[in-house]
Amino acid sequence: MTEQLLRTWQAPDPIDVAPAFDDFLDQLGGPTWIVQLGIDRSRCRVLSTLLHGNEPSGLRALHAWLRGGESPAVDLLCLVGAVGAARAEPRFSTRMPEGARDLNRCFRAPFDDEPGRLAEAALERIRSRHPECLLDLHNTSGTGPAYGVATRLSPPHRAMAAL
Repeated sequence: MTEQLLRTWQAPDPIDVAPAFDDFLDQLGGPTWIVQLGIDRSRCRVLSTLLHGNEPSGLRALHAWLRGGESPAVDLLCLVGAVGAARAEPRFSTRMPEGARDLNRCFRAPFDDEPGRLAEAALERIRSRHPECLLDLHNTSGTGPAYGVATRLSPPHRAMAAL
């Protein structure tokens, strides 16, 4: 059942990643878990992006990075969430399908609807790999300043948020 909710794309070769960003979105087709094997296979990190269909900057960055063919230092697990909402016309204008819960608010029970089941499937995969960090990369649809949210306030966390 998890595989139906969350497609897995194992170690895509740069040549297999659509060159055009819109074509890449179509290539994903739906929520996708992209796995890139790292130089150090003993550790992993998780990147989530496109939790809202109208916030594509993280997906743009992921697309460019995948096309570049660089190997990550450690295994990188990428959750691309609201693909269906992003594909609704006009593209990247729909936060979430009408009547659906905000995927970004579904990572706690109840998991009794489609976004909840997707979030639960992603959480199962994340927990099974014990990542050393999780980064959610996206723009905001609001007009406020850029910001970062972290679990700790430390110089390395501030430096990452500043990027």
